[in-house]
Amino acid sequence: MEVRAASGQVGAQQQGDEFVLEAFVTFNKLKVLVHELLAIEAWRTNVYPRIKSGLSELKCTMRGYFCLFHEATVVNLLAVCFHHSHALETLGETAVELVDYLARRLVELNARGRIWSARGAEAANEAKERKSDANKAAESDAVISEARAKVEEIDRKSRTGDGELEEQANDVLFQVSVGCMTLARYLCEHINVLPLS
Repeated sequence: MEVRAASGQVGAQQQGDEFVLEAFVTFNKLKVLVHELLAIEAWRTNVYPRIKSGLSELKCTMRGYFCLFHEATVVNLLAVCFHHSHALETLGETAVELVDYLARRLVELNARGRIWSARGAEAANEAKERKSDANKAAESDAVISEARAKVEEIDRKSRTGDGELEEQANDVLFQVSVGCMTLARYLCEHINVLPLS
């Protein structure tokens, strides 16, 4: 799925042959992608909370991340396809389900926007502090080794299984929500070809 999404992006950026888009349109697979998106959302909301603690106990956080990231991949692939209006035409009544999904994601983006922007600002401030600390610490090797030890200790504490999974889930959810803004834009841009009733 990710290979197809990457191929579709490369074709769109280079304005070359968009064989990925044409294959999805020709074989009527865009409806399948929307269904896949809805299934992933159902898994994320119903199954993932139940298995999250087990994943962190077994130190299998990457497996959970890959399942969550699949939603972002599908959203990205749909965004590449929906850049063209003829791809939206093939959705038919499935577009209504997609609009419902996008509405849920955009509401969540609105609700969590301040939290996500605060996290981004904190990360930027931490990066600035680390850079300035590194410049100051360059004067003394002892200070450098002490700073590295402190950073490693902080990273170990913050990277517990539950914390890591929660951070990954938030990052993926942010990517999905931003991608859904793009999908909503394309739906609004090509609304005249949608068979919405």
